[in-house]
Amino acid sequence: MRDELVRELRAAHPALFAPDARISCRDGWHGLLSSLCRYLDSLVAAGTPAVQIREVKQKFGKLRIRAVGGDATTVALLEACEAASVYMCETCGQPGELVLARGVEVACPACRSAGAVPLEAAALAGILQPTPVVAHGGGR
Repeated sequence: MRDELVRELRAAHPALFAPDARISCRDGWHGLLSSLCRYLDSLVAAGTPAVQIREVKQKFGKLRIRAVGGDATTVALLEACEAASVYMCETCGQPGELVLARGVEVACPACRSAGAVPLEAAALAGILQPTPVVAHGGGR
């Protein structure tokens, strides 16, 4: 994300970002992050425990937000924001879809690079979400 957009987010929501918070995603998700921050600010103002964002990045075509504090409501809001990101172009913010280009990313038709292959979100479920580990007991 361009430095001026990062500064804008930090200035508008100073209590939400850790001083050393890293924001490394494309400009298209700025609006999504801005909306998230407004909701988090309103929750905290209404008495929800404070939440602090430590890192924002793109991984496997999905926005990832690492934060501390808050409660179940803020966790659900963070998860909803991450889930919404797979339908929003990382470059321009318009509706997009997961594509395989230089890696997995979300792009609209206008921003999609030549040779990018559209992917179904369900086909990536194993990549986007960790596979559960099943512990097995000792002998039989």
